[in-house]
Amino acid sequence: MNIYPFLHFFAFLVNSYLLVFVLWKDPKSSLNRACAGIFACFTLWHFENIFVYIPNIAKDTVRLFDYVGSIGWCSFASIALWYSLIFTEKKKILKAKLSYLFLFSFPLFFVYKQWTGFLIIDRIKGPYGWSRIIWSDWMYLYYAYYLSFMGIVLYLLLNFVKRAKESFKKKHAQIFFITAVIALILGTFTDVVLPRMNIYTMPPLANIVTLIWAIGIAYAIVKYRFMVITPVAAAENIISTMADSLILLDREGNIASVNKATLDLSGYKKDELEEKSVDIFFTDKDFKSTLLDKAMKGEFIRNYEMGFKTKTKDVIPTFFSSSTMMDEAGGIIGIVCIIKDITQRKQAEEILKKSQQEFDSLFRSSPEALVYLDEKGTILDANLRFCKLFGYSLTEIKGRNIDDGMIHPLNKTEEGKRLSINGVKGYLNYETIRKKKDGSLFSVSISATPLVIDGQTEGMIGIYIDITERKQLEEKLEKLSRIDSLTGCYNRGYGLELLDRQMKLSHRSKSPLLLAFLDIDGFKTINDTFGHDEGDKVLKEVANLFKSTLREVDIICRMGGDEFILIFPDNSLKDASQIKERLNKNLIELNQTLKKPYRIDLSIGLSEYYPDHPLTIDELIRIADQKMYEEKRKKK
Repeated sequence: MNIYPFLHFFAFLVNSYLLVFVLWKDPKSSLNRACAGIFACFTLWHFENIFVYIPNIAKDTVRLFDYVGSIGWCSFASIALWYSLIFTEKKKILKAKLSYLFLFSFPLFFVYKQWTGFLIIDRIKGPYGWSRIIWSDWMYLYYAYYLSFMGIVLYLLLNFVKRAKESFKKKHAQIFFITAVIALILGTFTDVVLPRMNIYTMPPLANIVTLIWAIGIAYAIVKYRFMVITPVAAAENIISTMADSLILLDREGNIASVNKATLDLSGYKKDELEEKSVDIFFTDKDFKSTLLDKAMKGEFIRNYEMGFKTKTKDVIPTFFSSSTMMDEAGGIIGIVCIIKDITQRKQAEEILKKSQQEFDSLFRSSPEALVYLDEKGTILDANLRFCKLFGYSLTEIKGRNIDDGMIHPLNKTEEGKRLSINGVKGYLNYETIRKKKDGSLFSVSISATPLVIDGQTEGMIGIYIDITERKQLEEKLEKLSRIDSLTGCYNRGYGLELLDRQMKLSHRSKSPLLLAFLDIDGFKTINDTFGHDEGDKVLKEVANLFKSTLREVDIICRMGGDEFILIFPDNSLKDASQIKERLNKNLIELNQTLKKPYRIDLSIGLSEYYPDHPLTIDELIRIADQKMYEEKRKKK
């Protein structure tokens, strides 16, 4: 019994089903279309062979079905390459029109050759029907075409497996690659290799082994939900942790996925919502059709206030926002909806509306500077604290626009306009500089929140806090972190940071840098004999000596104890004698002025940094330190 017609009929049904299934899931997705194209090629190929393997059918009829089937076996390699380019995200290639000319010119050429009788010259009846084929020499060009195209497909897939980050895409690529390799090897062996060796004991089975390939793709679709609104799978891990409710809809406006916040807000279980219409949540009539209409136009919805219906039929006030997800072809693949519960906000608005007098009292007596603006920034009211903060009376500012420059320095006017716009849209908090009536500038923290009444934004409340003292304290703290509190010089940490900067600057500018390492001779004796207070005075006098002797660009750093480093940009050891001479001259004058029972003396070691012979910080300091101790030993 010849089972091959039935085998091909079964394969025809399988590929037809997969073709319809993929298109039904999303006919506008480029990936789905390309996949459906592969199944269509296999379907036509199997349709041809249902009749080829029937021995009693006329040869002319078989040749007619050859024409139909050739569309499939001439095109599958090109369609497979198109699918692989989309799947592996080769967007630049897909955007080029010449790419499509390259992809589809080959199958058109070979179909034309088949229909004009230049590929399959004749068929010979055998034990399996009309399975034995007489090929023309053009067939070698066809072999080169489909083998090279399939080679590119396999290369793209293998490379994608190595670099893909999404696990489901990686697994799909692996399945597609393995099943394609198996089908390609077996099909080439039975349809190309064996006939070339004049072995006809086995009929051509390339179109049968393509079932392995088709089943592999189908397995990936079912197992990993590939091409079935894939953003769901990609987004689930992200949306599950969102505080706001997120609903992902398919193209028909039915629920594809929700996050935990949505389940908590609605009271539904996840399985109760899957594939339900989004209308289950909302009280607005025709909401679904309106949403889909906006999605089709590519329009976004932002903070639209509407009632959210729970499982218990309670209605919760919410802000609704949505955006449309599109595929590479511009087709809609889903809609993302974000629901924000504004119950507390609505309650606050109701309380505010019902307690206008209380609000007015709080506004007037607030210890913070408050100003009430309309949506254009016009001052409608201000409390006493605001007037005192800026030095204006209410009469002077009421009716003026807050951004007209009365409280802004010239360089902050545009900033003020931007803050006013953002303040109407939502809460903001910002630190900046503002101007009093007398022109003095001060640091201020600005907060603003829109005032919404009956769902309409009626302006905003601005809060101004003078943070001058805090800023001054921050500056002092920053200064303390850099300055030695006793001498007023830079401390060790910041001094070393400045030395590192100067060395890098010296390296870039190809200029020298001189470093002096100093300590006070006999400082321990002064401390032990006259006390630590006297020692502190000596340190201060030495620091003042440095400040009065050195240039403004020179850097003074107390390393600790009685040790200092001095940094001289654009100086070298050639300038050392002049520097030491100035220091010694001023040190003699200092001792004569102080008239102490002890003499302040310094030991100095010098090192230099040259870009041509760069040193590290440690090396530079170590050299100067050694030379300082050499000088100290000479004095003994």
